[in-house]
Amino acid sequence: ADPVSELKRVMKVREKALAQFGVNNIRKGTPMAMLEDVLVPVYLIHRYQVEAAAKVVGGQYYTYAIKGDGQMITKAVSKTEQLNALNALIDCMDPKALAIDENIIKLIPPRPANFDYNRELFNRKTGLAFDALAAAEAAADIPLSFLFNTSRLNRLVEYEAENAGLGITEMSDVIIAKLFKAAKLKGLPGLIQQQNQQLLLTYLLSVSLNDNASFATQAAILLAIDNLKTMVTTQLKTTKDNSEKGNLLLLLERIKSPEKANATMPI
Repeated sequence: ADPVSELKRVMKVREKALAQFGVNNIRKGTPMAMLEDVLVPVYLIHRYQVEAAAKVVGGQYYTYAIKGDGQMITKAVSKTEQLNALNALIDCMDPKALAIDENIIKLIPPRPANFDYNRELFNRKTGLAFDALAAAEAAADIPLSFLFNTSRLNRLVEYEAENAGLGITEMSDVIIAKLFKAAKLKGLPGLIQQQNQQLLLTYLLSVSLNDNASFATQAAILLAIDNLKTMVTTQLKTTKDNSEKGNLLLLLERIKSPEKANATMPI
């Protein structure tokens, strides 16, 4: 099946599963805190399909051809296919899709003393309380980690030069437009929207200093960072919202210290 269509299908399944999620997802007599153990695989059900769809971006069709067998040897994935995949991947970061319903959050208390926190649960920065922002960060990190893999970026910049394929600058412009120019959201989706912007910057900064990135890749990434800086500076002059102002100030401050960016991208 087409990986992009399959990703969209899985996201619809995820939406339905989360809409129905609640106390019936655990057996009677089970600590309510164990709901998180069941929530994680439902919330991240799309992660493997994200990986499959990401292979379309900077992708190449190929066969293990033998001289004289008449097979297609290599062929770049069309720009149209790549953009379709890119947009589907960014849609997985939609703050409204990543915001866990308040009714679910209220059902997950801190874990009892004899139930340890483990690697299968979401990381948290809220002490013992469930961290809905950390869950959203984990989900948003998945598509970004694949898109900003240095090998993929190096291919993008070469394929753009070789056959007018999707380039890093255009890819960055598409992501930045969706993450920064969308209507400003309120509540938890609003915090996730800002968090997504910070996560994108983390990957841009990390790649800019990554020795595995080609000079051409680093140059394109630095241009994306500079364009982002210009846009954020402009937004800062016009915003009257304190939350947005703080987020924009943090973005500009972090750009000054790229070496502090800590992306989880696979090298």
